[in-house]
Amino acid sequence: DLCIIDWRPENITMPDNTIISLNDVNVKTSVVGGGKFAGLYQLKTLIQKYNTQYKMDFVIPDAFVIPVSKFDDYKKQGYVSEDLINSAMFYATKLGGNVAVRSSADIEDKQRKTYSDQFESVLNVKTREQMAGALNTVYASATKVPNAKMGVILQSMVFEPQMAGVVYSETFFGAPFVVMHYVKDDFADKLLSDKNFSNFHRFALGD
Repeated sequence: DLCIIDWRPENITMPDNTIISLNDVNVKTSVVGGGKFAGLYQLKTLIQKYNTQYKMDFVIPDAFVIPVSKFDDYKKQGYVSEDLINSAMFYATKLGGNVAVRSSADIEDKQRKTYSDQFESVLNVKTREQMAGALNTVYASATKVPNAKMGVILQSMVFEPQMAGVVYSETFFGAPFVVMHYVKDDFADKLLSDKNFSNFHRFALGD
């Protein structure tokens, strides 16, 4: 049921809003927020379907995105503008005041290439100073990857995840397998940051 979106953000027309809610996009327009944001939209749609079908209660945390188009402003200036920091803080407040500032590059989470561990995300962002640092960190990570343009997701923090993981579309198992590494009752950051971390579970799905 999960499709791969390969539309380019510049080919999608959306209102010129600085920050866009996950609730205000559809399967086509969600791409203006980059690959991860488009994936969140699809997951939200699938979860709503399967919650009803199987009487489950999964939830995608609320999210807003700074569109990929705003990355050009960062590249021209070399830093995040005060106006963008202010806007981000406004929406962070709507999300409860403690957010994850997540990468969502236009080339991220695509078919045959996920770019796992190539871009930065910052957790537990609460203050304006932290927001400024987080936005600059996420944007700067995109300058190290050729042809990448960065969208930035603001998403409510999940403090006690039941399960968290990383999905790989290209793995040592080879096609047609998709592999997920995940941890229980913990965050998934060690799956990427600690190469010697072994306390995880592996799930492989084939066609």
